[in-house]
Amino acid sequence: YDPEADGRILLAKVDCTMEVDLCR
Repeated sequence: YDPEADGRILLAKVDCTMEVDLCR
């Protein structure tokens, strides 16, 4: 599993705490 390859998925799930705008 490569975070760099699936950066979009990580941003959609993980960055919810740091970037609320992406979580919407």
